[in-house]
Amino acid sequence: MNQGANDGSLPLLLNSERIIKKFGSYGIDVLQDRDRIRVSSLYCMHEGKKITRTFSVVHSPAVIDALFAQEYQEIVEGQSIGAMFKHNGWHIEKQPVFFGEIEACEDFAPVYTLMGGIAPTPLAIHIYTLIVEKHTDKFRYGVLAEVHHPEYFRLSALKEAYGQEGMASVSERVREILGVVKDKMKSI
Repeated sequence: MNQGANDGSLPLLLNSERIIKKFGSYGIDVLQDRDRIRVSSLYCMHEGKKITRTFSVVHSPAVIDALFAQEYQEIVEGQSIGAMFKHNGWHIEKQPVFFGEIEACEDFAPVYTLMGGIAPTPLAIHIYTLIVEKHTDKFRYGVLAEVHHPEYFRLSALKEAYGQEGMASVSERVREILGVVKDKMKSI
């Protein structure tokens, strides 16, 4: 599998696969799931403690197509989104919307605590649309915003892994997503 920029010929590693490869374990805790917004901690185990490597905020689809209703149900029950689709034979594509950093802020203490009690620090964020495809059926699953632990991904590493796409100026849509993510980082 390609760990570098995706040229379309090889799939990128899923977050779950990257976390296992880099840290040796992977788990997911769904911290909140309501109003089509799911907030999760994608973590690894370190010295018996969960360390969040990605704080994920997912805007789920308004309509669930019957073709992926089974996968959606398993996701609702706490399964990892990308891993569930991949396990069930779907091709996954991440269409970049934005790469950036969330400034260091004491208000984000709940997330810093999940990340192992790290000091306030800028955190890389990757916002993308998740596209799932099987046979000739292709669907926009939703928009994912992933805030990464600095030991996992910094902004420069995100750019290297996913290419330079998605670095356009901050649109109104991106501002809205960033606002939701920051609210969740303060209140989770």
